[in-house]
Amino acid sequence: MKNLFLFLCLTLSTQFVFAQKFSFGLKGGANVTDWYYSKPSKNPSISDNFHEPVISYEFGATARQKLSKRVYLNEELLYTQRNMSINKKYFNGTTMYFACDYVAVPIFISYNVFKPLSLELGGEYSRIVKSSKFNYKETFQNEDFISGIVGLRYQFLKKLNVHCRYTHAFTKINEITWTDFNALEIGKSKLLAHTLSLAIGYNF
Repeated sequence: MKNLFLFLCLTLSTQFVFAQKFSFGLKGGANVTDWYYSKPSKNPSISDNFHEPVISYEFGATARQKLSKRVYLNEELLYTQRNMSINKKYFNGTTMYFACDYVAVPIFISYNVFKPLSLELGGEYSRIVKSSKFNYKETFQNEDFISGIVGLRYQFLKKLNVHCRYTHAFTKINEITWTDFNALEIGKSKLLAHTLSLAIGYNF
């Protein structure tokens, strides 16, 4: 993780020195994350029906460099909380909430479709740094996550923008083995996550 942040800092400092079209900014907004199990290979009829998304928050710093008339390189450093709950019917009528805090570094390209609207496409590295109600180091098989991102950005004032983004994690949170009533294995599933976020940003 230290090497990643060092690389990010070096990239930003190099762009700051050499780029003519370079700007910094701040952003903040809300997100909703859904945890779900992939279909087990041996029994595709099994589906996840107990994870429920919860509205959370995110905020951080942004950097944006103009590469051409329509193309921009974007880098962000975010602190984001991505929460979920487990349906109350699985815990004797009590809904269990889990809050997970991440540091995330999205890096992506923006293509200006027309003057105020841009399409965003890229990737994100994130690392879980804090959790409530459970020990994530015992529950998660991974602490570092690689995700793909796609989104839309709308510049509605000279320095203000709003964007909607979908983030899909490729790294599994955990893995579960499904068994039948005889304790025989009937399949395995990966626990994955995807997030939909809406944020407003200000460019200096």
